[in-house]
Amino acid sequence: MRGLKVLGRCFAGRVGAWLTWSGVPLLGFAAIALAACGAVREPAAPTPVRSAAVPWISTPGQPLQGPVSQSAYPPCTPGSLTLSGGPPGLLNESLIEDLALTNVSKTGCALTGPPTVTWRLAAGATIETVGGAFASTTVNLTPSESAIFDVGPPNRCPSYNPAAEKLASPVDVTLPSGGILTVSGAAPLDLQCGRPAVVEFAGDSSPAPPTSGEGALQVTMTAAATMSAGGTYQYVVTLTNPTNATVSLVPCPSYTEGMTGSSGLLNSRTYVLNCGTVGQLGPGASARFAMQYAIPPTIPKGPIKVWWWLQVSGGQLGGRLVEVS
Repeated sequence: MRGLKVLGRCFAGRVGAWLTWSGVPLLGFAAIALAACGAVREPAAPTPVRSAAVPWISTPGQPLQGPVSQSAYPPCTPGSLTLSGGPPGLLNESLIEDLALTNVSKTGCALTGPPTVTWRLAAGATIETVGGAFASTTVNLTPSESAIFDVGPPNRCPSYNPAAEKLASPVDVTLPSGGILTVSGAAPLDLQCGRPAVVEFAGDSSPAPPTSGEGALQVTMTAAATMSAGGTYQYVVTLTNPTNATVSLVPCPSYTEGMTGSSGLLNSRTYVLNCGTVGQLGPGASARFAMQYAIPPTIPKGPIKVWWWLQVSGGQLGGRLVEVS
């Protein structure tokens, strides 16, 4: 989808591409995108949400083995690509420039990581956007296929002052294999809440999310907007079954929680979900799970993204922007 985006694109299938928010080599994972979508059948009459959150347990879990990120084609060059973009938008709580890199050659080519974007501030200084969470993501492009490439700064922070804008515009894109493409006509974005980062980098032909099984469970995070370095961050994850079939949680799946900043992955841990008292989710049913995250004292202050990923095939993510103090 080009133009203004508020909810983001489908995530499932981008575990080989997010971070965008799909592509994090998060313990070998390939992507962070913090939004899930896709057509599903209308569920039967929903089962009431389990009111009390299931307590958190600290049993270590098993992370998924991320898909191998390999180049199927020679590297893309400036001569094989065109760069286009829509108007600024919002994605995963970030302001974004919605860019697309399209293969206009007659053969396939590969982007072995997101390009580096150079931004120019109003005063003339420049700053670069690096791959961060998507640094190890490879996108293979067949002829006429496009890579989704969304970049931008956090949309909000406690210190935001509308009277103190720090505007910057992307001016060029350097490909992983070398060579530069010029960004034309991009509107400036306000960088006062943080350095611009890659929010999404993926092929535009990713498959739809699963429509059955644990991979179809929708993830919602209820979490505070602030956390303290060195403290314990407590939040709640709600899993919802949007399908017409019962989803078994036996054996209990693992999940990974992590933090991503402008420099990429900051921290992540994998645990087993405490679902022994839940067992299964009927059509339309939801269950709430209490979470605890021990925040390393070395986490930098400022805005970061905290995310939660169910470690099953096609598993969904939830996340939010948090200010570290």
